[in-house]
Formats: sequence, structure tokens, C-alpha cells
Amino acid sequence: MKTLIYKGKGQVELQDVPKPDCPPGYALIQIEASAICGSERQALIHGYPGNTGHEACGIVVSPTTPSFERGQRVGLYAIQSCRKCTRCRSGQEIHCPTASVSSDWHSEFVALPLAALRRLPPGTPPDIGVLITGDTLGLPTRALSRAPSSPGETVLVVGLGPTGLGHIALRAHSGANVIALGGPEIRQRLALKLGASEVLRSPQHLRSKPSLVIECSGRAEQIIDALESVADGGTVIESAGCSTELRLPSSDHFVRREITHTGVFYYASENYDEMLRIATSGAPIRPICTHYVTAQRAQQSIDDFLDRQTGKVILQWS
Repeated sequence: MKTLIYKGKGQVELQDVPKPDCPPGYALIQIEASAICGSERQALIHGYPGNTGHEACGIVVSPTTPSFERGQRVGLYAIQSCRKCTRCRSGQEIHCPTASVSSDWHSEFVALPLAALRRLPPGTPPDIGVLITGDTLGLPTRALSRAPSSPGETVLVVGLGPTGLGHIALRAHSGANVIALGGPEIRQRLALKLGASEVLRSPQHLRSKPSLVIECSGRAEQIIDALESVADGGTVIESAGCSTELRLPSSDHFVRREITHTGVFYYASENYDEMLRIATSGAPIRPICTHYVTAQRAQQSIDDFLDRQTGKVILQWS
């Protein structure tokens, strides 16, 4: 089968590798579409033994089970966990002590535990299946449950990558007044198309401080900007990983100003019914996808992605 290999310096190569084995308790999935996630940037730049793809949709090849049939289109869930602990049984697999993230989904076939398969609404096309069961809808839905916003409430979204655009789409669809911050021109246009009321280039241009700030850049300086931009008593929720250590006047932010600072990591089974409800309620998620390419022609779109000139990049495998 074909799989994408990350060679480093943004270069990718399609290689032939053996089709994965499918042991008992697993399903073999023929991938129809996979998506490039913003979290894959570093692997693309520095190289990786395989690929870090973890958003995909495909067809069940084998086996038929009480829940899934051969030929059925399914979305895929990237967190692998023990399925036995208290957190797993309560639908919070992301907090399982053994949790890990599957990868190598930019491939023609993957073999995954049956628990990783996610049902999709009838007639769901592959690209929407990727969005529904991946980060683009999953992170914003979990954030919505952890830090709700009311209709008319102003929400600032910092960072306009695909996940940030997903937050904009969901918050605007739920009635919030969404302000977007930063980003190249192509993503600013997408933000407005998805429901943002305006796009600002600097937090200094805010007319008033919002009660909720969603930080999606993963950059230390913008996390600090988010904390300084939120209203007293408000909430900052991080939706991107940041590997840089932050030095903060914690008493000023969290004691005197009573700011709540939290985060979201992917999504959990407890969120999936709400994700399906949002996906079928008319939320404008498809415009987030700007590039559709076959796996054989992935390089140019990955170059554009690394230059921040895309929304979501969808790789088509079949």
C-alpha cells in the first residue's frame, strides 16, 4: 500500500509499505480522505519515521461486527486507551493513564481497535467525515462544553489555523459575536466567511475586553496577549500546544483579576453526540477545507500549508 513519509524540511514522499495486519479486536480501514493537522507542522519540518496523520475517514474492509459492517464509511478516533479505567468508562479516554495518539493515517489502509471507529450520519461524504471526527470539530466542541458562550457574547479567537477557524465557525453558529485576531489574508477571509464579525491585527485594536478568549496559535507571546486581553473575571482557553515556558505575574491575572485559564486536548467520547448534533445542524464547517489533492500531489498543498496559505488540507486516497 501507499503511505506518506515525512522526510524533513517540509518534504514528503509517497512510499510502498506492507498493508497492516488486522488482529482480533481490530478493524482494517481503507482510507478515503485524511487531513493535515496544524500539530503536524514540526514533524513535517524536522522529519518523522512515517507520518503523524491522525484525522481520517474511510471504509470498513473487515471484519463485520454488531456495530459496523463491511463497506460502511466511518470516522476515526485518534486516542487509544485501556477502555477499562474509570476515565475510559466515563467517556473521557483522553485522561486515561495509558492514553496515546495513533498516527500514520496518511495511508491507503490503517488497522485500528474497533473502539476507534466512529459512526457517521447517513450520506456523510469523506471530507466532512474527517472534519466531524477530527480536531476541526472535536476541539471546538469540547471547548464549548468547558467554556460555554451565550448568544451575543463577544468571543475573541487568537490564531487562525484550521482549529481556530473551527472555533470561529462553532461559536458564531451558536450565536456568539466572534472577533478573530491575526492570521494571513487567506485565513482572515475564511474567518469572516465562517461568521467572525471582524478581524483585528492586534489586541490593542479591541474596543472592549471580551469575556472569553480562545488561544489557538500555541505561541507563548500570544498566550500572554490572550491573558492580558480578556476581561476581569473572564476565561482564557488554550486550544493549541505550547512548548515554551511562560513566566506570568500569576497573582495579577488569577487572583486580583480572577481570570480562569484552562485548555482542551482533542475530544472524548462524551463529546461525540454533541459533535454529531452540531455537524447536522448547519454549522458551516466545509468552507474550512480549502485544498483537496490526491496523495500523489500532496507536496504543493503541504508547501502552502507550511506557508500558512491554506485552511484545512484534505488528502484524497480513493
